[in-house]
Amino acid sequence: MSYELVQTAALSLNTYPWHFILTQKVQRPLRKSMNIYIFLEAPQSSSGTIRNTQPIMALSLVLILLWVGTASTLVARQSCHVQVAIRTFYGYPDNDPPGAGIAYDCGRGQIAGGTGTFNDPLTFATAPGEFETCEIIYDPYLRKYLRMEDYCESCNREWGNRVWHIDVWTGSNTVNGGNSQVDCEVKLTPTPQDKPIVRRPGANLAVDTTPLYVMLNTPVCNVGSVFPSYVAQSLC
Repeated sequence: MSYELVQTAALSLNTYPWHFILTQKVQRPLRKSMNIYIFLEAPQSSSGTIRNTQPIMALSLVLILLWVGTASTLVARQSCHVQVAIRTFYGYPDNDPPGAGIAYDCGRGQIAGGTGTFNDPLTFATAPGEFETCEIIYDPYLRKYLRMEDYCESCNREWGNRVWHIDVWTGSNTVNGGNSQVDCEVKLTPTPQDKPIVRRPGANLAVDTTPLYVMLNTPVCNVGSVFPSYVAQSLC
């Protein structure tokens, strides 16, 4: 699918009747083509000499920078793409320190959680700088939206070699599942561990809100709620 967006702006000042037009052409995939064209028409005196241009050039520069910023925002908002990342799991018993505390407040306080919907994404941890803080991604393996809300030490070590790694929250944020929860996290981990996730996803992708681990009298590890076979590129 492709589209073209053309935006035009014109400026006319009485003192310096310059005109400038910015036209912007955007095609999808957005990273392939973005052109900005600027046309300046300088007023001349009767002798043919261009008048003082400093004030209008300064104003033009400001407006050009604002325009480029708008274009960059357009690209950032719509650049859905796929990234392969190692997938592991953690929860109350193997958090550091044990509990549900997380590093970043993305609107729910510094407590891990979430059901996996776009509006209630499940917590994931990673290395600083690997994903944006509070960034929402989509994990086709889990069919859940995830949000970057926590720090992961092993992810941080691996990120030194630019190895992508996400650690996904499981279980309750009030109850320690102990060894059975840790065992469940191992069972949930895919083989191989590196599988694609979707960055900048749309908000209407398929979601399975089944909890990955439930601490009951007989703990439940929902290994049936993982989906190893998928084509992530089709989700952008």
